[in-house]
Amino acid sequence: MVKFIDLRRLPHFTTLQKFAQRIKTTVLERVLSGFIRAETRLKKLVLGVDSTGFKLTKASFSYYTIVLKRNKGKTVKRIKKHLKAALIVELRKQLIVAQKLRRGPANDVKDFIPLLKKACKVSPIKRAIGDKGYDSEENHRVASEELGVEDTIIPTRNEDVPAWKTKGKYRKELKKKGYRKEDYNQRNMNETLFSVMKRLFGEAVTSRKTGMQNKEMILKMNAYNTHKTIRIKIYIKIQRVSTEPIFNNLG
Repeated sequence: MVKFIDLRRLPHFTTLQKFAQRIKTTVLERVLSGFIRAETRLKKLVLGVDSTGFKLTKASFSYYTIVLKRNKGKTVKRIKKHLKAALIVELRKQLIVAQKLRRGPANDVKDFIPLLKKACKVSPIKRAIGDKGYDSEENHRVASEELGVEDTIIPTRNEDVPAWKTKGKYRKELKKKGYRKEDYNQRNMNETLFSVMKRLFGEAVTSRKTGMQNKEMILKMNAYNTHKTIRIKIYIKIQRVSTEPIFNNLG
């Protein structure tokens, strides 16, 4: 990594802390979306939307986040909020395009449109895929009519209900025409991305203030995109070397 970005040595950790404090979140978001513009030649994006949680401490989940409380003779379980990261990902390149951070647990459905709007500023969208948590007639309508998304795949929550009983024009159309399972299964790349990012950069956010927690999370995403971009370039370089004619180097 150090050689790739042409550094003699890694900067001291206090330098990185000061950088994180001073840089604006909007700049980090522009860097995040810039990976798609700089590293791919895709005319239209195939996107997957999903969310995952990050702990707000390094302490174990059972110790830090679950509190049992006595209330009028009953034991009540209270779950401390975690950092919920909703990501929109280019599925073919496995690069993060945009993000939306909130404190969870919370419903996913309201994250779909804000993420699509951010992605539309990067490039036109061919297909947007989400799970049942994003099922909403408004999500389909805005994606199709306002953002120009060619195809939106969000399975309805009650799949056994016939189309004529399903509410909403776009939700009815999706039930009638259906969708290719191969297309929908592409969203599994979201889960793969979450797994890789947590394994490489940790599943806990250690900053105390909300603003710094958000910056730390977006820096993790930028670090993942950098890691993925380097691997893509190394793979392309190896492929080029392996396909060169053997006789080129023979007098």
